[in-house]
Amino acid sequence: MPEHGIRSEADTPLPFHPLVFLEDGEEVTIGRPDTDSYGIFPVDGAHLVRRLEAGATPSQAADWYAAEYGEQVDVDDIIGALRELGFVREEGEEPAQTGPVRWQRLGRALFSPPAWICYGLITAWALWRMICSPDLVPTAEDMLFSEYYAVISLVMLVAAVPLIAIHEAFHALAARRLGIGSKTRLSHRFYFLVVETALDGLVAVERRKRYLPIVAGMVVDVVLVSLLIAVAVADAARGPGGAETTASSVCLAVAFAAVLRVLWQFFLYLRTDVYVLITTMLGCVDLHTTSVRLLRNRFLRLRGRTEGLAETSPCGTPSTAGPPAGTPG
Repeated sequence: MPEHGIRSEADTPLPFHPLVFLEDGEEVTIGRPDTDSYGIFPVDGAHLVRRLEAGATPSQAADWYAAEYGEQVDVDDIIGALRELGFVREEGEEPAQTGPVRWQRLGRALFSPPAWICYGLITAWALWRMICSPDLVPTAEDMLFSEYYAVISLVMLVAAVPLIAIHEAFHALAARRLGIGSKTRLSHRFYFLVVETALDGLVAVERRKRYLPIVAGMVVDVVLVSLLIAVAVADAARGPGGAETTASSVCLAVAFAAVLRVLWQFFLYLRTDVYVLITTMLGCVDLHTTSVRLLRNRFLRLRGRTEGLAETSPCGTPSTAGPPAGTPG
């Protein structure tokens, strides 16, 4: 029993950092945007956290839960989880400062209605030119713009770096227009070296708002291919009789490489942008792990073994990780 005049922890309100709550069916995502720390709670658990955040003491929150749901709850266990996630302020710690993220205005401008009109016009014009002149369709033959393979490799490497940077920048800017931060890092998919933009904060926004940040990289890839075709057309027009020039050939070669990167996104086993898009649309969390477990279980059953079967669910095991978007390096 606590001594007279000294309040126990159960009777002391907990100081919290600013939190965000997002209800999605029977689950609620609670997070701290400034550190990209998120957890998935059941609805009743989220209501309990809201009461604690509102200033209720742990004992008051426990009494409320018992009266509301007719059962006891281990508040200490929940508080331990909240501390582990970094939601509770420690002694002497100042509340996290929240505010607009950098480049938010640029993100809004790049995905504004006028910008979408420009993207649409550029893409439509490039499609029309390719229909009228099939030789403008990027193909593997365009990669042979020089008789020296070293020159081809060097040019394609130099051209790939800014295109990959723009792809990842559009992922980040599409998220930052929503006030969500991002982190870009070098990673890998199997033996493929990729540049990856982590958008952990997307788990705390409505599902319909997650789609654009996920596909933004492919959108700009399509626009870049259209621009490269436009440059190729403009440069060829300056050549004798409209013949293809070295510069136009290089543009088409770079455009072909960009097309390959878009097609690469459909390699779902590599957890690409399209993989993340599908899992988001289906409301899944870890489709890859679930698929691997299902295949393993079927293999074991074919061999007549029932021990060691993994538990599976349609959408995987809940996770606090946000969707990463990767581009081959």
